[in-house]
Amino acid sequence: MAVRYQTRKPWGHKVTAEPTTEPVVAADMREQLRIDHTTEDTYLAGLAKAARRNVENWIKRKTATQTVTLTCDCFPAGNWELPFPPIQAVTGIAYRDSAGDSQSLTVPTLHNADEPNIPAVLQEPSTGWPSTDDEPAAVTVTMTAGYGDDAADVPDGILLAIKMLAAHWYNYREAASTNAPETIPMHVESLLTEYKWWNQ
Repeated sequence: MAVRYQTRKPWGHKVTAEPTTEPVVAADMREQLRIDHTTEDTYLAGLAKAARRNVENWIKRKTATQTVTLTCDCFPAGNWELPFPPIQAVTGIAYRDSAGDSQSLTVPTLHNADEPNIPAVLQEPSTGWPSTDDEPAAVTVTMTAGYGDDAADVPDGILLAIKMLAAHWYNYREAASTNAPETIPMHVESLLTEYKWWNQ
């Protein structure tokens, strides 16, 4: 492969399809918190979902399979290293050409797809990347990211961190408390350090 290009900031991204199943569910939280009733299941599930999103933001990865739309101002010069690993697939690339018209591009070869610790790289087309207009967010990439559809696909350390963070929020429900430190408590952060995508 030729030059690798890491997506330049500023870029934007949006989750356009959430995981079909959360990696941590209410039953997992009941076990974590030693709760023997189901009356708080809706609340526990909401905490787990919020904790999953918070963890994803911190490690710069996606956990359970979800669809992500990435927007950039232009195409790269060379091969394109994508954020938010692991990337399972790139399903579409749209752009506005130099005349401002909407176009789509056949997805180039994607290397290292579904590899959590190796960057997923879109190979530059043999004809080069198309020219785009000068307006922001001229390029849109739709991709499937995450370790897999099932909780068993997500690393155990990440699952435990989600449960511990959700449990922390359950125990300390006030916005401010002398007992409730930073958004990512130290014990959770230490679990997640090995999974953090440092390239971003």
